[in-house]
Amino acid sequence: MFLASNTRRVTKEGYLDILAIANFVLSEARRLIKSTSGCLLLLNSAGDQLEKVAAFGQEATSVMNWEIEMGIIEDIIANNTAEIINDAAEDPRFIPRDYPLGSLLCIALNVKGKVSGVIIISYESIVSYTAADLKLLGAIASQAATAIDNAL
Repeated sequence: MFLASNTRRVTKEGYLDILAIANFVLSEARRLIKSTSGCLLLLNSAGDQLEKVAAFGQEATSVMNWEIEMGIIEDIIANNTAEIINDAAEDPRFIPRDYPLGSLLCIALNVKGKVSGVIIISYESIVSYTAADLKLLGAIASQAATAIDNAL
């Protein structure tokens, strides 16, 4: 329960906000899972755009908001799922980026069955992410979704 104990600390210090939560979540994911980039995206109130809340690596310099289109990320959100994609370029849903993207882990953020966003962790070349990596990201995402929901 890494996020629960740190959320209490953040709350006591008076700055429980979505940006602080998102940055902490990505910091922990980056520490625990091999990655060169990552981001936490939330759906806007209309549900038609993803808004970048926090990012590291190449994702930090990419577009802040984008329309929902049927790529990997949008498929994850639409189906409220998580996926390991070890060779992104071979996935038919892959939408090329302005930077190298070999492999990624992607998981929907949801509270009580309602999807609010997604966490993406990626590596610039092809790596072999495992079910253990996805399970770890799932634990992080579950706590992140609850913390973000409470902060809204």
